[in-house]
Amino acid sequence: MPILVSQGNSDDGHLEDLKRAARSGKTHEWTVLKKAQPGDEVLLYLISPIQAIVAHGIVKTFSRKKKSGPWTGEYMARIGEISMLE
Repeated sequence: MPILVSQGNSDDGHLEDLKRAARSGKTHEWTVLKKAQPGDEVLLYLISPIQAIVAHGIVKTFSRKKKSGPWTGEYMARIGEISMLE
């Protein structure tokens, strides 16, 4: 399985979103590469202000292009089995 790296921004609350998903065991929508497929591993990187890989997860859905909202035009997938890295 491929290992993908995907980014977010903790200034936008993404770190807290990941922590909540890790605690609850629920999936979380995240930007991914167009070719992402269920079962791919993903390292979740925050570009600001941390600039670090903060979590690991598994892609649970095929990627799809967002048609509206804040991530319009970006490919998104549900990420599950999220574990925070220390």
